Order: sequence, then structure tokens, then C-alpha cells
Amino acid sequence: MSAASTTAGVSRFELTLDELSLLREHIPGLVLPSFIQSNAVPDEGAAFAAMRKRELVGEATIASEVDWTATIAPAVKLALALQMSGDFIFQVTAWTDTEVTAHSSTVTGGVASGLTAASARQNAQAPLAPAGIVLTLAPVAVLSKSLAELLPSTAGAPVAPSSGPLTVGLVESRALVAAIRAGDPRVIDAVAADIHAADAQTVFSQLAGPITAGFRVKVFTLSGGCVYSGDWFLGANGWLKISVAASPAPNASVTAQSVTDGGSVTISAVTAKSIEVELLSLVSEGVRDNYVERQA
Repeated sequence: MSAASTTAGVSRFELTLDELSLLREHIPGLVLPSFIQSNAVPDEGAAFAAMRKRELVGEATIASEVDWTATIAPAVKLALALQMSGDFIFQVTAWTDTEVTAHSSTVTGGVASGLTAASARQNAQAPLAPAGIVLTLAPVAVLSKSLAELLPSTAGAPVAPSSGPLTVGLVESRALVAAIRAGDPRVIDAVAADIHAADAQTVFSQLAGPITAGFRVKVFTLSGGCVYSGDWFLGANGWLKISVAASPAPNASVTAQSVTDGGSVTISAVTAKSIEVELLSLVSEGVRDNYVERQA
């Protein structure tokens, strides 16, 4: 792993999973996101030596001591500590056929702490390879850019124009996808007429074909829990944003069937640029709601 780097106020530390696990063990009370898992047989000796060489832990650090807090590099210690707090928090999952990336950014004042774990996989059945870890400490002003960099690359993929949202019942959406796969024009035309959307087949046909990448963003606040959740999927013609609302009909008892019958799915064709704009808006709203309005 390379040494720490600082560019434009962003401190970046590349860690192995063994190194991060060792830091967690020797910072009492440190709790990290659940996607950080330890290796079954960690090589703690090599991890300790590598961190000392890169000055992530000081020369005075003794491997056998329980508490390393006083001798860990200050920026590393701060970035890890901020992962346990934050006025608002972004959690991101991105995947392709070959890689899964999990990310957490916490925002405290004007500082964002980021923790990213990227794991390779050879196929859907194979277990994920051990993750490479990146820990960052950066101004909140660059947060939306760092989140957008997690979006799977669409190099070489078609860029379809954005389209307005189409909302279809959960039952109807499954029927429409099945009809597109089967090439049944009667069902396709019937659903399209019901939702008054002639381009329903164009949008939903992407769900009937291969989905090659996905991107999920959740935003949490300390006081309000999850305040936003967004899901995007990359189909043959570009990105789709998909939202599912599952709710039973009025006066209906809450059962799996009633929730399905009363639920709906909303799909929009979007571009990578529009996803980046939405990320910028989410960060801006977080800053406004947690800092600007408090001071007003």
C-alpha cells in the first residue's frame, strides 16, 4: 500500500483490511460500518510493520499494548473517530459484474470522513475477494464529487436521454416485464394505455434485459434516521432510477398480498450527469438543514 497523500485539502490513506482491523482493535470504543469485516486469519505482524513504515502509527507504538490512541497519526485517528458520529451520513453501495464497493461518509461541521471498501469478484457465485480500504478526511465542499466518483463507469455505454417518471403498480410492472420478454404486444399496449405512457415499453424493456451495474445511496441524520434512499440500475440503454412504494389499499389489512396489490414502482431514464446533480443537491440539503437553518 502507498503512503498517505494530501491533495487540495483531502487526506487519503490506503489500508489493507488487516491494517484497518488492527487499528480498530487498538482504538478502544471504535465502531466502524458493518461492511468492514476482518479476515479469518489476519497477518497482524505484517500489518503493524507496514503501518509503522508509512508512519500511520508512531515509532513509540508497542504492538502488544491495548490502546494505541496516543501514537496513531492524528488525521487517521480523526477520520476513524468521525465515522462513529456525523450530523448526516451517506451510505453508498455500487456494483458491477466484477466489483462491489461499499462506502460511508459522515459529515461533522465542515469536515467529511470517508471510508470505502472495494471488493473484487470473479462471478456472482464466487465469494468476494478481500477488500482494499481507502480512508479520507476532506472538506464537505468536495463530498458530492467524491460520491459521484463511486458511480460505476459507463464508458462505451449508450447515453439515453432522460425521461419523465413512469409509475406502474407492482403487479402491472411484473406483467409488463414478462410481456416484453415474451414479446406479447397486447399486454404491453394495455399497460401503456392504462398509465398514459406510450414510451413505457422503451423504459421497461431495460428491466427485461441485462442489468450490468447498480448504485444505491442512503442518507441518514442523527435525529431523523433514514431521510433519503435512491436506487439506480444500468441497463442496455443507460441508467434507470427506480423507486418502489409498497402500501396497502385504504382500510385493507396489512398482509404481503395487500402490500403488493397496493404498491407501485416508478422508473425514470436518467443520465450519469443527472445522478451527479442529484448527489450535489443531497449534500447541499444536508448542509442547509444541519447548519444554515440552525444558525438562522
